[in-house]
Amino acid sequence: MKIAFLHAKQDSTCAKIMLRSARKHMPKAEIIQMTNMDDVPLDGVDTVLRMPWEGTVEDATKWRLRHLERIEGDVISTDTDIVFQRDVSKVFDWDFDIAIARRDGPIMTPDGKDLTKIMAFNSGIMWCRNPEVWKRCLQWLSERDDIGWYSDQMAVNVVLPEFNVLKLHADNFNYSPSKQGEDLKNRYVVHYKGKRKPWMIKDFPE
Repeated sequence: MKIAFLHAKQDSTCAKIMLRSARKHMPKAEIIQMTNMDDVPLDGVDTVLRMPWEGTVEDATKWRLRHLERIEGDVISTDTDIVFQRDVSKVFDWDFDIAIARRDGPIMTPDGKDLTKIMAFNSGIMWCRNPEVWKRCLQWLSERDDIGWYSDQMAVNVVLPEFNVLKLHADNFNYSPSKQGEDLKNRYVVHYKGKRKPWMIKDFPE
């Protein structure tokens, strides 16, 4: 089983916390850093996958998918603002192409839209054993003008019905705390997305 994360040209504090948690709970996993051509690998990484990157936000999301489509086998794709609190490789005991956590809603955007209706599934962490998922996402994106930062997540949400999907509950497998210092001991995966990243550093100091 493999754990793959994208990291290049950014602060490594959160990524290091994620790596420590992955090593603690899944010590036998092969940890893969997907990066550019010259970034130094982080300590604790087993394999480095390199690919040229222009460094733009618009390209980053597609770049992640291009990396992922090269990885065979059982793969957990994770953001760097994730903390593992259980061995979640056991999800692969079920039959699926991709397993992903569904958002609880409503989650309203500043312009009044319910995010759970636009992107019902959060791609911060995904369990995948079929690289065709990523290839299909890239195909969908290639047929459209750039969508921006959420383009890969939008693509995942659109192509999911074409595959065998295991729907997980976000409270266990992709939980975002509502406040710093919240009791998180019963959460399998904690996701410090958005403005929560400083909480991650305080909740899990070195």
